[in-house]
Formats: sequence, structure tokens, C-alpha cells
Amino acid sequence: MPRLASPPIPPRLCDVLRDHPVHLEQLQQGLNKFAGRAEPSRPL
Repeated sequence: MPRLASPPIPPRLCDVLRDHPVHLEQLQQGLNKFAGRAEPSRPL
């Protein structure tokens, strides 16, 4: 299965967290980790 592209952080959320760059970086890392999973999540 092809790897998903890393989703960007929504602009509004970037605005809200602009004073907290560490949180933005952690959020982006989490999105990248999710996108790198071998198989996308499926609802139960």
C-alpha cells in the first residue's frame, strides 16, 4: 500500500499555536508518524 502524504497542520491551528512552536512541531511529527503507518486506520 502506498504511503500517505504527511498532512499539513491547518492554518487556523497554526495561528492558535503560533506562540508555542514546540507544540506545533510535536503535532507535525504526530501527523507524519500517522501518515507513515503501513496501513491506514479503519473504523471498527
